[in-house]
Amino acid sequence: MRELGDVQPKLKWPNDLLLSNRKLAGILCESTDMSKRPVIAVVGLGLNIGTVAFPSELKTVATSLTGQVTASVDPPILAAAWVAGLEGWTERIGLGNRDGL
Repeated sequence: MRELGDVQPKLKWPNDLLLSNRKLAGILCESTDMSKRPVIAVVGLGLNIGTVAFPSELKTVATSLTGQVTASVDPPILAAAWVAGLEGWTERIGLGNRDGL
């Protein structure tokens, strides 16, 4: 997302991504019992890309990339970049490598 312009999203622990102090994205993770093999992790990602008008109850707490970035947003390219970034994290935490868990 940083490549789209002057965007500085911040992580709000444990699973929110904030932009301009409003929720831009959420990440949810589930995994099987780490002591059993194979370990399976399911990651759900939600990103507000083109929403312009939020319902009144969300206007002050949610945002989207539209209007927040200087570049145009191509959802398939953005999704591919996000997945590529996640692949780097799976290597860092050692998924598939028992010694790395």
